[in-house]
Amino acid sequence: MGVQQNKPLNSQNVADALQKYNLKKTAVQKALDSLSDSGQISFKEYGKQKIYIAWQDQFNIPNSEELEQMKKENSKLQEELEKQNKAIGEVEAEIRALQSNLTLEQIRIKETKLKAEVKEMEERLAKLSEGTALVNPEDRKAVEEIQGLVKSED
Repeated sequence: MGVQQNKPLNSQNVADALQKYNLKKTAVQKALDSLSDSGQISFKEYGKQKIYIAWQDQFNIPNSEELEQMKKENSKLQEELEKQNKAIGEVEAEIRALQSNLTLEQIRIKETKLKAEVKEMEERLAKLSEGTALVNPEDRKAVEEIQGLVKSED
């Protein structure tokens, strides 16, 4: 915790930060005292409160040349990340386009249905061209019943 933030902390600060790991303040206090006893961190007492401090010599602090090199490396990595994200976007777009297309099986089923519809329409057209009126039996019966009702009302 202190190493990540590099600032003095008391046991309550550390316990609050580690609360998501179900660590209680007493366990954190014992761990901090143990680290202090082993010389990995130091502490100062202010009345009843102890402030824990990470030893600064344990950190590898880069010089300006190393920082510049790190910035360049970071910039290269950012560019590479942008390229990768762009490539991912293109692939995802292609996947969406392919998923919106019909599969071969779906195409064959649709083709069969359309061929059947075309055949039915061609047969109907042939009958109409011959001058034969096409009325299915249900429609004919319905019309006859309507005509029968109209005649009976007169």
